[in-house]
Amino acid sequence: MFNLRLIGLAVLLEIAGLSPAYSACKVALLGAAKGSTSLSIQMHQTRLLEVPLLDLFPEIPEDKIIKYPLLRVSPEHEIYIEETGNPKGKPILFLHGGPGVGVKPGQNRFFDPKKWRIINFAQRGSPPSKTSNLMKGNTTSEIIEDMEKIRELLGISKWTLFGGSWGSTLGMAYAIEHPQKVEA
Repeated sequence: MFNLRLIGLAVLLEIAGLSPAYSACKVALLGAAKGSTSLSIQMHQTRLLEVPLLDLFPEIPEDKIIKYPLLRVSPEHEIYIEETGNPKGKPILFLHGGPGVGVKPGQNRFFDPKKWRIINFAQRGSPPSKTSNLMKGNTTSEIIEDMEKIRELLGISKWTLFGGSWGSTLGMAYAIEHPQKVEA
């Protein structure tokens, strides 16, 4: 059972000296089992890379997570928003992968809850957000509008974006559209 959500296998392949296109080859992730101290990447029975796992912050208890009422962003979509960490800390928005991954336990562990005001939301069509029509009104532009609604709802002038996979793409698209609202 893996206890690590790998963000950007292509980055690790680049570190190993391989092009991202190599990710199309058979790559096996060994290690990363509970209690492991490293992640191993192997291809065709050859170990390519051993990467130490990050010491993540402890899981945030459920009673320390503020779960907002679902935010209706269109006739078809209501999005889930949660917040934890330091209410006076630097705001950071976690952008999940997918599309469709949603909010999962442990996603807040990347951030020091004493330093960061951690905001997490489930994009349109992703659990636990609700939808009556997954494909209608579910574009990148509309998700960027949702992020703006969240920022305004929470009274944030500028925030940091953190995403992996699709989340990093969404973060870049948002930063291009709203550069004055992004700290990093």
